[in-house]
Amino acid sequence: MSLFVALSVFSLWVYCLSLCPKSSILSGLLVYMIWDTPLSNTIGYIRVSSEDQAESHLSLDAQKQQIEAYCTFKGLSLTQILCDEAISGGKPIQSRPAGSELFTLIDEGNTTAVVATKLDRLFRDALDCLQVNAILQASNVHLHLLDLNVDTSNAMGKAFLTIAAAFAELELNRGKERTRDALRALKERGVDLVLG
Repeated sequence: MSLFVALSVFSLWVYCLSLCPKSSILSGLLVYMIWDTPLSNTIGYIRVSSEDQAESHLSLDAQKQQIEAYCTFKGLSLTQILCDEAISGGKPIQSRPAGSELFTLIDEGNTTAVVATKLDRLFRDALDCLQVNAILQASNVHLHLLDLNVDTSNAMGKAFLTIAAAFAELELNRGKERTRDALRALKERGVDLVLG
């Protein structure tokens, strides 16, 4: 239920009570409707690259199950889970197929939260993370990251996301450095590399 609908129901409830203050059945029914229905439209996001599947064995199904369990536990209304398969985390999220769809849904104005299992499912670039988070915050959409227990609906979550984004980018860049160094060492030994 959207915040607008909840406020409308609450206004109706107040109006009905002013007409008939002893109507406890109507009052109880409306309170049940308001509190029993989650006030969020949450979108889950999952991604794997072929390299990630081989190294971490974290499948799309496992990510999906973790997101569903988290949303149930937190009382978030999970409306859908978007999936990017075999897409590098180094690619900006808005240029990925499901990432682009995510921002289309956010632009529609009905999304209140985005949930992912890990920061690196969404970002490996600190600038991309911070720019996207600014867009989410401007749209009043909060980011939830399960591995880091980050929730950007509060100041601590926002600060921790900034720090974690820097370390995610560091991890990506160190991997690139190791690969470059290994290729240089092979070339110096005279190993003929055939790439592609």
